[in-house]
Amino acid sequence: MADAIAGTLDINLTCDPMGQNDNGKDVFLRDIWGRAIWRGIIARIWWVWVLLHLNSLRGIRAILLA
Repeated sequence: MADAIAGTLDINLTCDPMGQNDNGKDVFLRDIWGRAIWRGIIARIWWVWVLLHLNSLRGIRAILLA
């Protein structure tokens, strides 16, 4: 997939830039990969918090309605 983003198969993704940003600065796979990983981690933490919060609300609701 990274090759498709770079637009070529003739690229060494470990050291060659995949392209340039709007400011003309080189963008490497490690730049994109790092952001994706952190977004995934934050999303998972958020979902765990939501699920725990919903479960605690169900427990409180069950106690109040009992």
